[in-house]
Amino acid sequence: MRLIIFLLAWLCQVGLAFSQISPVSIDQEHVAVINQFIGGGDLAPIGTWLISEAGKGSKSLDLIVNSPGGVTGEGIQFIHRMEAVKALGVRLRCFVPEIAASMAFSILLHCSERYALSGAVLLWHRAALSGAGTMNILVLIHLARVLLPVDEACLRDLLHYLPMRR
Repeated sequence: MRLIIFLLAWLCQVGLAFSQISPVSIDQEHVAVINQFIGGGDLAPIGTWLISEAGKGSKSLDLIVNSPGGVTGEGIQFIHRMEAVKALGVRLRCFVPEIAASMAFSILLHCSERYALSGAVLLWHRAALSGAGTMNILVLIHLARVLLPVDEACLRDLLHYLPMRR
């Protein structure tokens, strides 16, 4: 019995009290789903939907984010639409059932509220290139100069939305 009381006291002290866990329901009339690799223009219709719903006076919109990530440029364009909608006073609630990795995690950071199932995978990493082929040192230096501002912006977002010590 003392062990249970000790564990409950410890959980309350570290902020994991059971009372903080409450069910949240998704608004089925105001929900969009990102359920794939981010690329090829897949987010454009969802971004258009966000703007349209905000224009109709919606105060809260839900996004289900279930993606391993994808193309940085497309994700950043979508984030700009999210920020425009939030500037109009719309709350964006995001739900992760399985995975929000890489660019999908960056999208998740820009939500007003974030929810994830206990087994969901959340992965952030610094900006990276893939599939770039053979490169010489001059190309690498140029890419580093291009990539560094993106990397710094991603890190700023991470520290802004999820405050932590470096």
